[in-house]
Amino acid sequence: DGAHNPSGIKELFKELSSAKKRKLIAVVGILRDKDYKKMIKEISGLADLVIAVAPDNPRACPVAVIAGEARKCGLPAVIAASPEDGLEQALKLASGPDIICVCGSLFVCADILKNHI
Repeated sequence: DGAHNPSGIKELFKELSSAKKRKLIAVVGILRDKDYKKMIKEISGLADLVIAVAPDNPRACPVAVIAGEARKCGLPAVIAASPEDGLEQALKLASGPDIICVCGSLFVCADILKNHI
């Protein structure tokens, strides 16, 4: 989901909260001019793990910042080399009814989709 601002993230995770799952893995990339702190705070209310990624965009928020913010919210976080690598990591960690959610920027979604369509 492109959810690229706090209200978009809030709505996305509100929808995901009704899904039956064991764990929710969020692959997250955000542009640095967005309110990433509020976005991560919304994500931390439901996600079990954040995989921080950076879209191929000069405005990308550094992955260390995203991961650090997630950890401040008490959420485990790892860093991936690219959005596609983040998805691959999530796929390796997920099983059964787990949910993988790619969000935070339309650029992240585009980076993944261009290699999987």
